[in-house]
Amino acid sequence: GGEGPLHLERGRCDNPLFGAFFEAAQQAGYPLTDDVNGYRQEGFAPFDRNVKNGRRWSAARAYLHPVLDRKNLTVQTFAFATRVLF
Repeated sequence: GGEGPLHLERGRCDNPLFGAFFEAAQQAGYPLTDDVNGYRQEGFAPFDRNVKNGRRWSAARAYLHPVLDRKNLTVQTFAFATRVLF
């Protein structure tokens, strides 16, 4: 998907070394693919990255940080869960 809170963008590959790298991969017999997260994952392609406003956009920033002030949420680090109740 492309509409969720976790920002994803295609990494830049405008440096000529990227073209040389992909060409070398093909010459070595490796396939190129349009999307390593898509239907055909095997092969070489520009990788996606989680960057927003020049900063790594983690799952915690996308999902957890916006809801940390909820009264029914407790975040505990270095804890082991024996069960999860909903």
